Amino acid sequence: QPLGGLRGESWETPPRLVLECARLPYWQRMDGGVLEVRFGTPALEVHPGKPLRVLNLEEFRTWPVAKLRKALQRLRATQELPALEKHELVETLVKAVQDGALLEDEEELGDPLVRFSRRLTHHLGNVSEHWPHVGRLSPLCAARAAGVVLR
Repeated sequence: QPLGGLRGESWETPPRLVLECARLPYWQRMDGGVLEVRFGTPALEVHPGKPLRVLNLEEFRTWPVAKLRKALQRLRATQELPALEKHELVETLVKAVQDGALLEDEEELGDPLVRFSRRLTHHLGNVSEHWPHVGRLSPLCAARAAGVVLR
């Protein structure tokens, strides 16, 4: 008997999430005849097969003012004085994201799997504290990326 309330039929392929190492910052410099490579903290990302859009300064600059205002209203990141120009809205949004606020794009709100992916990616650091097997993926990601860089 198939479970009720789930999207799709029981014989269809169920939706899947992918956990991958999205980014690993690294710096390299030559010191004499030795190449020194330093790695940052890997960024793990959960997505439904297509990587999530990176919400950063460049992305926010492409948004219209109305979309920026809606995003700030969803975050409740209001200022004492209302922002007058687009760059002030962008700066406020970037600061809120840097301070750890969870921001969801309007285009992501319609797909529950993408919304869940964005939220899980945002809270992955806290999840790995309670589920050590998730926390062990970060060093594996760093080791894999180091192998690719040093190859």
